[in-house]
Order: sequence, then structure tokens, then C-alpha cells
Amino acid sequence: MRESAIGKTEPQSRRDVEHQALFATENSTFRPENSDIAAHNSNGAAQSSDIAAQNLTFRPQNSNGAVQSSTLRPQHPKLQPLSTPHSPLPTPHSPALPQSALLPAGEAALHIWKPLWEQGWRTFKWKIGVQGIAAELELLHSFTQSLPATANLRLDANGGLSLDDAAQWLEACDAITANPNLPVVMEYLEQPLAVSQFQAMQHLSDRYTTPIALDESVATLQQLQTCYEDGWRSIFVIKPAIVGSPTRLRQFCQDYAIDAVFSSALETAIGRHMGLRLAKELGNPERAMGYGTAHWFNDVETSDFAQLWQTL
Repeated sequence: MRESAIGKTEPQSRRDVEHQALFATENSTFRPENSDIAAHNSNGAAQSSDIAAQNLTFRPQNSNGAVQSSTLRPQHPKLQPLSTPHSPLPTPHSPALPQSALLPAGEAALHIWKPLWEQGWRTFKWKIGVQGIAAELELLHSFTQSLPATANLRLDANGGLSLDDAAQWLEACDAITANPNLPVVMEYLEQPLAVSQFQAMQHLSDRYTTPIALDESVATLQQLQTCYEDGWRSIFVIKPAIVGSPTRLRQFCQDYAIDAVFSSALETAIGRHMGLRLAKELGNPERAMGYGTAHWFNDVETSDFAQLWQTL
């Protein structure tokens, strides 16, 4: 039975092979026609390559614009901790362009300020309201003990303090100012309370010697105008990148003699350039501008503020 089955299978196998060979031969007769199509397509491809080559001749003319655009648009800027070895410290700034260096919150600030001081920075901004008030007041004591006499220190609570905590911070700052052995300048406490507590901040400003600066309360031009109309005469921290129309802002600052500190909203090159231009024109020249943030970015076009200043 097996031999019979094999015998029947072999002829069938041969027929299959022959049929496949015949099919392959028949298909081959169509290839010359297809080769004409392929040749035609290759001519089209050649024409396309000629067009592509012609297009390439126009690109060098636009290359300068592309390079310029790339310098204005840092690729995906990322915030980096100040202490990472890959984040270079900012270069010393010109006396004509005083800047406030942004420090990290907590104890890290005690280790970061000195390298910045050696680079030429004289004003520092320290974030508070992150830990418990007792621990942070201890850090403030250590901080002011170590800072040189000519240093200026700003405290920024980002609206995160309670009324009682804000009063304790202001009392501590007043005590430092009154201590002749601690000649550090406590420049101001920034936005101690939430935006909704404007009147409470007004009362604190009247009660303590250390100035209070409004930040989140004057984030927009409308808020800035409202706070001024409601009687705020202390410091205004203005962030040009988010406040609104530069023209209206310029008009407001020219109409009213406000104590303005222009500050960064962690924008990149274009926004910072515009902000510095307005700060030069409208800011209080006696106060450092709050644009000492470039060292928090991986890729900015320059961290040399003096060089940028010359372009304004």
C-alpha cells in the first residue's frame, strides 16, 4: 500500500513542479513590459532628483536664518539643580547690571551661595515656607551668620505663609537688621501671604521695618493697577513675561513712581531679553533685577549678562 501511495504521489509531485515551472515561464513573458514601466519610473525618479537638487540650491541662502532661529530657541530647556556638576555657575555680572541669584530652598542654600559669591553675585533670593518655620528660622540664623557684610538677602514665600508665620519672619528680619554684628541687608520678604490677603499684607507692611514685596498679587497689569489704587506703596515684583502688554506696562510705570523689581518667570532667551530691556528702562536702579536664573537651565545662549546688556 505504501509503495502504491508513493507511486501515486510522485507523478502528482512532478506535475506540480512542471506546473510551477510553466507558471514561472509565463510570468517571465510579462517582465519586458514591466521593465519599460520600471525604466519610465526611473526616469521620473531622476527628474525628481533633479528637482531636489535644484531645491537644495536655495537652502544655503536660508541657512543663516536657520542658524539665527536655533540660537533664539534653546532646544527643550530643562531645569537642573544648582548643585549638579553639569550646571556651570553664572559668570560675574557687571556693576551696571546687578542681578539677584536664585537659591534653592532649604539647607542647600547654605552650600550654594559661596561659589556664587566668588563669581561676583551680591544679592541672593532664598525660597522659604517649604519646611517648618522653626527649622527655617534656624537656617536663616546660620545663613546670615555666614554671609559677608555687603550681601543682600531676599526671602520669597510664594504666598505660602500663615499670618502668624509671616509675622515671625518679619520679626526675625527686623532683628537681623537691628543687630550691628549682622550687617547683612534683609532687602525684603516677597509675597508672604496669598493673593486674597492683600489687606493683611498691607497691615504687616505698616507694622514692620522689613519691606514686603508683592509678586503673585501683581502678576497681571490689571492686578498691578488694582494694588496701586488700593494703596500699595512698597515694592512691586514685575514679571514682564506674564504681566501683559509691554506698552501699557511702560505707560503705567512712567505715570506712577513705583518701586519696581523686574524679575524672571523662568523664561528662556527671548523672554529674558525683552524683560531685561524693560528692566533697564523702568526698574529701580538701586535694586538688583531678578534675572539670575540662567544657571538653572541646561542650554541658554549665554549666561554672560554683561554681554547681553550690551545688545539692549
